[in-house]
Amino acid sequence: MSTPVEYLQKHQDTFKEELFDLLRIPSISADPNHKKDVRRAAEFVAGQLEKIGLNNVSIEETEGHPISQSQERCAARGRIRGRAA
Repeated sequence: MSTPVEYLQKHQDTFKEELFDLLRIPSISADPNHKKDVRRAAEFVAGQLEKIGLNNVSIEETEGHPISQSQERCAARGRIRGRAA
């Protein structure tokens, strides 16, 4: 079994490429011409959340722009923890 550092080093190129894929989406929220790109970025993030194994991933509408989120139930306390991006 590898250590976390070894895992990160082994997959560093993949992680960088995934980050660059997100950064290539021109999701400039202040520019109305990029409204579809902001949604595409939210969909990309939701896909990444699912890819790493998070449950209950959704894209929520807000007054401004959509957000990607995941809610996980904490087994130790039975509480729900939310993650948004």
